[in-house]
Amino acid sequence: MPQFTLNRTGKPPLSFEGELIAEGKSPSHRRHLANSEAKAHWFEITVYRTTGGLLVGHIAYRWAGELFREIDQDVTHVESDIPKLMAEMGKFDATACVGGFPHGSEFKSKQEKLMRAVAEDYKLLTTSIGQSLLSQAQPEVLK
Repeated sequence: MPQFTLNRTGKPPLSFEGELIAEGKSPSHRRHLANSEAKAHWFEITVYRTTGGLLVGHIAYRWAGELFREIDQDVTHVESDIPKLMAEMGKFDATACVGGFPHGSEFKSKQEKLMRAVAEDYKLLTTSIGQSLLSQAQPEVLK
């Protein structure tokens, strides 16, 4: 099985052997500022099954730009089953790492719209990943 190493913001990287079992990317949100190019924000989610049977979920926030207060973020969750993993990934605050527009009343409505869109797209992405994982799950056998 292949070896994976995932970056984690504020923590050492996480390495394991396993397989990639689900992945997805949210739409890219662009914001336009006077006298600057558009800046884009998006999430990438990958889920792995380790050789020991654990599930590793990786959430990556990415943005293309140089201004303001945004940096890439990488978060991992390790769980024993799909419902637990999806519950943990669902607790992630998708808007916490989005700096967005500069402060000021002229940007308030644009910032609110951006935050709603980012949160909604993250929720749709995690729902899609969860459905993909459940479709791969082995059926429960009753006796």
